[in-house]
Amino acid sequence: MTTQHTKGPWHYALTVVDNGDEYLAIIGTPNGNEDNLPHRGAFIGKITGKRERREANARLISAAPDLLYQLQSVLDRLEVTIERLPDTQENAEWEHDTVAIFDEARAAIAKAKGE
Repeated sequence: MTTQHTKGPWHYALTVVDNGDEYLAIIGTPNGNEDNLPHRGAFIGKITGKRERREANARLISAAPDLLYQLQSVLDRLEVTIERLPDTQENAEWEHDTVAIFDEARAAIAKAKGE
């Protein structure tokens, strides 16, 4: 899978600016080096707002590269598995039922990749 975004893993770190304001910085650390965050790595963005919501949003955003990769991997694996299933009525019904789920997964991947 080719990526245009900063490769993961992404992390978040509390950052305090000179005037005392706090925000959570989303940092991409493709080399895996988490030492001295947020000063090391690629700055992705900052999350402001109430502390609880800020941290929940930062967790979700920092998980995005992993979620994208894993969803693509699961989808690829399931598509290969379905192709190998014997032709039975039960398998045909199961495959039909999963088409909408696969389409939704492909749409989420396309959205994340800007396609």
